Amino acid sequence: MPKGTSLSTEAVVAKAMEMARADGIDSVGYNGLARELGIKPQSMYRYVANLRELRVHLLRANLNALVDEIEAATSGLPPAKALREYAVSLYDACHANPLYYEALTLMHRYGVVEDMRDQLFRLTNLSLEPIRVISESEQTAARRHQLFMAVNLGYAQMSQTAFLPPSLHDNRNAFITSIDELLARFSKQAIL
Repeated sequence: MPKGTSLSTEAVVAKAMEMARADGIDSVGYNGLARELGIKPQSMYRYVANLRELRVHLLRANLNALVDEIEAATSGLPPAKALREYAVSLYDACHANPLYYEALTLMHRYGVVEDMRDQLFRLTNLSLEPIRVISESEQTAARRHQLFMAVNLGYAQMSQTAFLPPSLHDNRNAFITSIDELLARFSKQAIL
């Protein structure tokens, strides 16, 4: 950091985000960040209490941005279309910005899920509310929501870890077909 430039928590987090975009959230550490800022590692404690707090800042910022994207894409749509757009938006956003997916997975490893409660609540409600509308009971809605989220997050995780067969890696059309089949099943069950 050049002499005369004031440093703040926001500036530290912004530099950490810049580093995360280049090498991933998991690569950001106190020593490397301090080096990038031109300060001693001990000085970092003035701006963020510890590495956990820094990670929470990074994860929260990425989850907020992801939820904002999905919310914008689904706003005002009828329930079934909102669910489809939720899935497609989540897929597209995570593929366009790997930090989103990384934020979803690292919060468990870092043990900061509780710190992400508001962001996760927002993310969950964007799919739960439409499912409630198309479901005949709260119990059915809960089961459908669990399945819907498992398909969405499971597919993202498998594609990121190369668990899927190579023919399905980053195959947006295969993913959308799976979501359409799932939503058709929800509709069929509602009619029965």
